[in-house]
Amino acid sequence: LVRKDGSTFPILLSATAVTDRQGRFISSRSTLIDMTERKRAEEALRRSHQSLEALVAERTTALLAANQRLEQELAQSQQIQQALAASESRFRELVESLPLPIWTCLPDGTCDYLSPQWATYTGRSAEEPFSTGCLQHVHPEDRPKITEQWHDAVAHVHPLDAELRFKRADGVYRWFHAHATPIRDQDGRVLKWVGTYTDMHDRKQAQEFQARLAAIVESSSDAVMSKSLEGRIESWNKSAELMFGYSGDDIIDQHISRILPPDRRMEESILIEQVKAGIRIQQFESVRIHKDGHPIHVSLTVSPIMNANGQVSAVSTIARDITERKRVELTLTQQRRLIELSYDPIFSWDMERGILDWNRGCEQLYGYTRAEAIGRNSHTLLKSTPSCPLETIYIELETTGAWTGEIHHRTKDGQEVLVESRWGLMKAGGQRLVLETNRDITEQRRSELMILQKNKDLETLLYVTSHDLKEPLRAIESFSVLLQERYADRLDEKGRDFLRRIVRATQRLDRLLTDILDLSRAQRMDPPIDEIGADDLVREVVRRLESLINSTGARITVRAPLPRLRVNTTWAVQGLYNLVANALKFVAPGDAPDIEIAPHVEIDPEGAESVGLVVRDRGPGVPPDQRERIFELFRRAVGRDVEGTGAGLAIVRQVAERHGGRAWVSPREGGGSEFFITFGINRQVAKEVGP
Repeated sequence: LVRKDGSTFPILLSATAVTDRQGRFISSRSTLIDMTERKRAEEALRRSHQSLEALVAERTTALLAANQRLEQELAQSQQIQQALAASESRFRELVESLPLPIWTCLPDGTCDYLSPQWATYTGRSAEEPFSTGCLQHVHPEDRPKITEQWHDAVAHVHPLDAELRFKRADGVYRWFHAHATPIRDQDGRVLKWVGTYTDMHDRKQAQEFQARLAAIVESSSDAVMSKSLEGRIESWNKSAELMFGYSGDDIIDQHISRILPPDRRMEESILIEQVKAGIRIQQFESVRIHKDGHPIHVSLTVSPIMNANGQVSAVSTIARDITERKRVELTLTQQRRLIELSYDPIFSWDMERGILDWNRGCEQLYGYTRAEAIGRNSHTLLKSTPSCPLETIYIELETTGAWTGEIHHRTKDGQEVLVESRWGLMKAGGQRLVLETNRDITEQRRSELMILQKNKDLETLLYVTSHDLKEPLRAIESFSVLLQERYADRLDEKGRDFLRRIVRATQRLDRLLTDILDLSRAQRMDPPIDEIGADDLVREVVRRLESLINSTGARITVRAPLPRLRVNTTWAVQGLYNLVANALKFVAPGDAPDIEIAPHVEIDPEGAESVGLVVRDRGPGVPPDQRERIFELFRRAVGRDVEGTGAGLAIVRQVAERHGGRAWVSPREGGGSEFFITFGINRQVAKEVGP
């Protein structure tokens, strides 16, 4: 088209016919598009195409050259692939020839290869995919830990080292060391994981055995040490620290001479030379020095330590402290010398070895020489008959360490002797020795039995005499009273006084005979078998003395709680009655009796506990020189003005002694006296005394 200004420009004409409803042409519709720029672009494109063709020709030449180079490189790559395949083949051959299982994993940790050794060990099926890995063969206790360690290694790309147990084809678990390393490319990216499983079961067991052995050595009560052949200390257990005073840090790498007395250093050299020769030395007794300088007696076991080649490379020493045993042996030696000088039979024995020592006194009493007695069982040799079963004696020995009693023995010539035997148990150095000391009491017992019989005869005579004297005494008293009543008016005052004296004398003699009879009965009283509270005894005494208590206006105080006693109730009441009756009689003129009854406990030197009562008064007291004499029959510390026969306290003492106790008097603080009576060891409340 031509513009107004006369210039032309290219256009693109597009015309469309316009029709009515019947399809008849009405007009046309045209669209004109200015193609000036398009034409310019086409021209530019044409010129560019020409330039491109020239460039393509140039590039084609370059591409042909590059293609030639690529073909060369491809040929080289094929050579490399062939070399890589050959290398992989050699690697597989190498892996499959190694005894330990080898495996590989992808960078994400998925297993892609397991060597045949793994299948051989686990019995893994050939059809089982590699991706299932090894976890199902791991011991259930180890699975959580190894899973966590493997995930951590994969996530942080660091080598894996772990110990775990794998189940063998026969179901047995063995320990393995797992090691895995990531393989990286030049840019540091992980290409693959390569790992191995190394069987360490035997080494693990050896380590555990060695650890147990080390624990045993460390916990041993003996000192255990090792030293080089030059005498340098290499190991030193806890007991060695305790025994010698040096810590491991102080003594290791030091020479053994640190604990050797100067006179024992040559001995150590000799021991090491013997060990070098392969000789094991046992129970060698020697002396070592503590860090503070005091000597220690030891029993040594010295053994060679062999290296892998069977050569002696070091020395093991076990030292047991025998200082206490040596002290005991020295004491026993000294005691043995003293025992040999004794005239009493003394010997020692134990259950297994029999008689160990037999002194001169044993030879003289029993007739057996030392050579005949040593090693024999003493009970069999002497045909022992103890006062109680041997089992009971052994139990007491174990409990208290001692036993005392009487034993019947038979001498070599068949005579029976009675001995008072004292046994003492001594434990030392693992030994249990019994020292038996005997005293011949055969003649003493015969004399005692004779005296006992004579005392019984005397008691019987006393009882009969007292009883028989009462009959004529009653006649004298009765006729004297009748004479007073019927004929007193025929007598002068002097005659009546004589009669009154006769009556008083007969009454006093009657009381004396009554007390003598009571004393005789007390000496023959039945054994104490009643279990009774002391408060019951006090109530009975107070009931009997109620009239006298009321008439004197006495005040009686009872200090509770009172003990329970094992007594003969009749005589326990009599003894307490006599003490309270005395307290009611012996008072200062014009004063009412003030009496206190309280419990009393005493412990003898052997620890046995005796119980009883104490009766305290505010009377005139007892002079020191009379405190023992007043317990004798018919002994009094006062004159005739105070009623009494002098037998009451004798009966009290007899009651106490028949119960296994005693009776005595002491001054009371603030004035008066304290009269004590005990009833022996009360089995219900006696304190148990340990060994």
